[in-house]
Amino acid sequence: MIRLIYFLIALVLAFLAQRWLGGEGIPRDSLILFIVAAAIFAAASVRPLDWPKLPPRRKWNYVGMGLAAAAVLLVAVAITQFWKDDYAGWGFWLWIIAIPLFLVGAWLDLESPDPEAEKEAASAWLDRVLDRRVLLIAFALILIVAVAARFYALDTYPNGCQSDECNNGLDALKWLSGYPYTPYAETNEGQATLFTYIIALYIKLFGQSVATMRMVSATMGALTVIAFYFLAREIYGQRLALLSTALLAGDRWHITFSRIVYELIMMPLVLSLQAFFIIKALKTGRRRWWALAGLMLALGMNTYTAYRVVPAITAVYFLYWLIAHRERIRRDLEGMVVFAFAAFVGVAPLGVYIIRHWNVFISRINHISVFRDVEAAGSYAPLWSNLRKTLYMFNWQGDLAALNNLPGAPLLHFVVAALLVLGVAWAIRWFWRELPFLYLIWFAGVASLAVLSVAHEAPTARRPIGLVPVIYLLVAAVFQQIWWAWERAWGEKRWRPLAIGLIAVVLVAVVGNINTYFRVQAVDPAVWGAYSPNESAVGKYLAEVPEDVKIYMTPQYTHHSAVAFIGGPHDITVLNLAQHIPLREDPGGDALFILEPVDERLIPLLQQLYPAGRYEVHQDRYGRTLFLTFWVPRSSLDAARGLQTFYSAADATTPPTPGGQVHAIDFDYAANPPLPPPFNALYQGALLVPQYGEYTFELSATGGEAALYLDESEALR
Repeated sequence: MIRLIYFLIALVLAFLAQRWLGGEGIPRDSLILFIVAAAIFAAASVRPLDWPKLPPRRKWNYVGMGLAAAAVLLVAVAITQFWKDDYAGWGFWLWIIAIPLFLVGAWLDLESPDPEAEKEAASAWLDRVLDRRVLLIAFALILIVAVAARFYALDTYPNGCQSDECNNGLDALKWLSGYPYTPYAETNEGQATLFTYIIALYIKLFGQSVATMRMVSATMGALTVIAFYFLAREIYGQRLALLSTALLAGDRWHITFSRIVYELIMMPLVLSLQAFFIIKALKTGRRRWWALAGLMLALGMNTYTAYRVVPAITAVYFLYWLIAHRERIRRDLEGMVVFAFAAFVGVAPLGVYIIRHWNVFISRINHISVFRDVEAAGSYAPLWSNLRKTLYMFNWQGDLAALNNLPGAPLLHFVVAALLVLGVAWAIRWFWRELPFLYLIWFAGVASLAVLSVAHEAPTARRPIGLVPVIYLLVAAVFQQIWWAWERAWGEKRWRPLAIGLIAVVLVAVVGNINTYFRVQAVDPAVWGAYSPNESAVGKYLAEVPEDVKIYMTPQYTHHSAVAFIGGPHDITVLNLAQHIPLREDPGGDALFILEPVDERLIPLLQQLYPAGRYEVHQDRYGRTLFLTFWVPRSSLDAARGLQTFYSAADATTPPTPGGQVHAIDFDYAANPPLPPPFNALYQGALLVPQYGEYTFELSATGGEAALYLDESEALR
């Protein structure tokens, strides 16, 4: 009971500290409360359960061993082709065959030391599932929330399509057009191509649109919730896994990136799976789990650039494990070798590309490194500033970029943020134990990506997105400590009041997060304007324009990926004021000028040249001008070209008579006079001057002939 009281005090202090952080005061006022709450919780916590002992070793079937060796050999042969920068030939197919071949080989350790015991365990698991139908219903409800929060109104929230998103779409279209496979592209300053190949598949299945691309991210986000559930259940059991998974399902940070076309959304998914497989491998010693974990590492390297830190995290954890569990070192080393070969098989094409094009691969890292700021400042002040901002971003002040977050809002709901502080305190208290050590190096390793990034982006929500799973594992650890204390105080059978209380806490966080995203963040003017709204609106407009219309577009829009991806193929010419206003060429049909808001000054000139043209201002929901259009019908274009003629009597007693439009000065007044001679003829039109300066016009007429000279050169006779 005393431990439960301590936990209650720690929770109250943590929530109070978090509330203070949400106000106008400086964070130092809350730090003391957080430290006290963390110290109380850590001191009262009990150590994690002992790690289960390995079951008897399974022999590796000779067939399985041979298949795994054959897979490695196939990859070695494929690498000889990859080394020529040919990733789409026969080497690609050898690599594709090798991956399932290695996995099948690792799976064939089927000889069980006690088959009956395994059958009994499987039967007991089935009975538990059947007895807990309510928990299954709860899991289904969590998935419904996760899917709804990530798929609802993808074409509206967020509005528009930011350039990096549509660059991914253009890459996907390139793959669909038959471009040879490559594991890495220099798009968006360099990224692996797996994500854009998945986008290509979705476009093939569901059509080309921004919503289709975002379905990829939403799918990855929903799958992350499922993968995290199995990871949390493996560690904490079904009840606590459901609670922590529900929190993740409604996490605003994760929802934000589940609705944007960035490959970073794959990192939490693959990290969750890799952690799950590693834990299964360390519990059972089965080669299949080691192989799956290695393949997940390879898969992760093919996702987001920030995944490059995970091999280092994994290596540190393996080293810790071998030191802490020396009694089973032979078994674990064997598994780690399987892990390494699986990773080698999975990452082969990308690995070769990295070696062959190392400068390309690290160019993005060099560009965004905080040490550029350190060098410019002449001190480590930018580094310490990044560290401080990164530590604060979960609880106090988060990413200021509207593209990634509700500007300045903490990344976590206040409930989760307070629980995270207690979870970190628990992990530090028991850092030498298996799970706390994993959580701490996971947290520190991924958070370092934000700390080491360029200073002007700090705090950033993008690069540390891999923290999302471990944050909720730490929250689950807090729930577990409270649950154990409750059971010790009240008994195992009186768990329902605690469950109701924890469910209420979870609901507060989930409802609060989803409400904040859809009713505050997604409709915030800054967020609304962060996803290239002007260019996206131009693209949507173009999608409705007939393909036979000749389009003259300002360069700002012409070169933007959102215009190209959303608008589709059109006959577009980059607007050149000297050549296109007025038009010198024949567009062959109607002409459409698409201008930026700053080009409004051109509208009076266009209206003067083409009085029948249609001018339109396109605005967003907040009344801000997105772009301008001036549509000129073909008839109006014809009327504006050439010269207008006017005739009048020589005595000027009658007003001039319009003589119509002519496209060339070619007449015979002697044979066909427009008025009884003598009369005056006036030709009126616009003359395009190729360059700025002074010009001299001279008209020479003798008898019935005349010649017009421009700068002493004959221009007309």
